[in-house]
Amino acid sequence: MVMVRARSPQLVLVVAAHVAAAFLAAILYAALQMPAAGLAFRAADGAVAVVADDRIITRLPPASIVEFRSRAGTLRQTAGELVPDHSPDGSPARIAAWFAARDRLAAITAVPATLVLPDGRALDLAPSVRGWRDLSSDVWLLLAQGCIIMLIGMWLFVLRPRDWGARMFLISCLGLTAASWSGAMYDARALTADGRLLYAMQTINFTGSLVSAAGLIGLYLCQPRTLLPPRIILAGIAGAGLWGAATGL
Repeated sequence: MVMVRARSPQLVLVVAAHVAAAFLAAILYAALQMPAAGLAFRAADGAVAVVADDRIITRLPPASIVEFRSRAGTLRQTAGELVPDHSPDGSPARIAAWFAARDRLAAITAVPATLVLPDGRALDLAPSVRGWRDLSSDVWLLLAQGCIIMLIGMWLFVLRPRDWGARMFLISCLGLTAASWSGAMYDARALTADGRLLYAMQTINFTGSLVSAAGLIGLYLCQPRTLLPPRIILAGIAGAGLWGAATGL
């Protein structure tokens, strides 16, 4: 049996692996807690396909209006806004309204609901438990990517803990990991996804992306020779993180 000394590289990597596993478990748990509505909207050649039980019910123009009804209320949305990879844009008020609509839709579809198509057809929606197969390949790819990048950054850091280049590389890796995992959570959303959760994931994604980019710039400012004092580089990275958070918020 190999004994792992305190503060040894092996111990740091083991702890990092356990932290990564804990985060992955939490993300998967949260994704699987979103009830499946039994229906999905998917982009298809400039249109939006309404899919139920892996069968295309109809194809709609992205701007067409559909209506969700249940005893919890009514909500009208464009088909394009319901595609899983849709990201709201426009004014802050418009973006906030989109996230608020996600909260309303989550409440409406939490109980048996009805989807009314533009042609008047009504489809019954019943919440059910999501399974592993309900998560797309993009979700699994982003989760694996974030885990691998985090461990690579930690591996280099434990080999050269006093090297500022290794420290900047670790910061960049951690930022990219945060962006990957929040992106996976965002992509895992179902029609029932909570708007506040998506809002938080988007903010973390912006912040992680900018921290990763700033950390990479910091790496080149430290290697192969130091061009700026580390405290100035760290201040720049902190500023990038605050900028990302402000952009998301």
